[in-house]
Amino acid sequence: MKPISKCSNTELLDATIATLNSALTLERCLESILANIPVRSIFVVDGGSSDGTLEIAKKHDVRLIEERALLGWTRYIQAKICQTEWIAYVDSDVYVYDAWWKNVSRYWKQPDVGMILGFADAPTNNLPIYDKYLKHRAKKEGTVAFSNTLIRRRLVLECEDELRHVHAGEDDIVAKHVKASGFKIITIPEPLCFHDRDPFETHPKAYRRSGRSARTRYGLHGVTVVPNALISMIIAWYNFSRETGRHSLRLFLFLLRLWIEYAIGFLI
Repeated sequence: MKPISKCSNTELLDATIATLNSALTLERCLESILANIPVRSIFVVDGGSSDGTLEIAKKHDVRLIEERALLGWTRYIQAKICQTEWIAYVDSDVYVYDAWWKNVSRYWKQPDVGMILGFADAPTNNLPIYDKYLKHRAKKEGTVAFSNTLIRRRLVLECEDELRHVHAGEDDIVAKHVKASGFKIITIPEPLCFHDRDPFETHPKAYRRSGRSARTRYGLHGVTVVPNALISMIIAWYNFSRETGRHSLRLFLFLLRLWIEYAIGFLI
């Protein structure tokens, strides 16, 4: 039996979640999707959980696929097994708010839009200004992620070769393809979900994975991405400081730490 959405809407779409030992958050994630997104089916792709994640998924009668793969390839598999024209990617530690569909659905009928996502609230961390920095950049430049994202399914499938060997930065790969294909990415500048993880704790590991993935994509001859990333980080910090009047040395040092993790991931 398929999960039954409590969100009243006649236009159903598939939602998909990637899981790996997600037992602490998956129940609430699934309940938020069923309550707030008009889903036809929910597809869960699990990477080898051992903590009760599978039992939670089965309890909700989702369509479960077990596949140990790098994150980029997992994203491709998620799109492959979904069947609707538009699909909703939701991270296993994301709880979508009741305003999610109302805001996102404003854009999906526009023929030039290919990807839509909203901001996320997050737990208070040890460096609150980092959250302000992320949201400031997102408001200026937009953002890309698969955390609470509606996207045209075929645009992900068209990235098959590039997604095959990456474990981070897969969202950037797809976003570049979306734009290259002539579509817009809409970033809704208000929180539409709660992302139940502390970016201060999780982003360093993510940056190291991103560095490894960059080496996989470009090889050692692409080492220029490392200094370029540092230059971009300094410029972003400077612009944030100038435009907001918040000159935080702690923020600069944390961003430097993220770059070091990226460099280590690329070089080692």
